[in-house]
Amino acid sequence: MTNPAPVPLSGHARSVPCDGGGGALGHPRVFLELDRDGKVCCPYCSRRYAMDAQGHVVEVSA
Repeated sequence: MTNPAPVPLSGHARSVPCDGGGGALGHPRVFLELDRDGKVCCPYCSRRYAMDAQGHVVEVSA
């Protein structure tokens, strides 16, 4: 199985919103702070986000 291509989410931010992406079937919207390495994993749905080379936050897995 291959990982999907990164999806740009926002501009140059140190936090990212996550709601599970399932509309009413998702989870409460939370704002996740990137760690020093520029990565974070949602505690609800396990989506992973990271900062790319240009400094934009991207979803690296769903």
